[in-house]
Amino acid sequence: RFRRLWTLYQQNKDLIQIGAYEPGSNPEIDEAIQKRSALESFMSQHSDERVTVEETGKMLARIM
Repeated sequence: RFRRLWTLYQQNKDLIQIGAYEPGSNPEIDEAIQKRSALESFMSQHSDERVTVEETGKMLARIM
């Protein structure tokens, strides 16, 4: 589900940024927009940051 939302946001990023995307026209894109900052935060883990698989699962569960 995370990958789906991340991909949808990335595929529609230009439309969203220029205001051409109409909110409500696609519920999944709306969700991706709503969760954008959490998705980006998850993807920008620092290279020296160590996280277990269990912690990663918990982080994803909070986002989703």
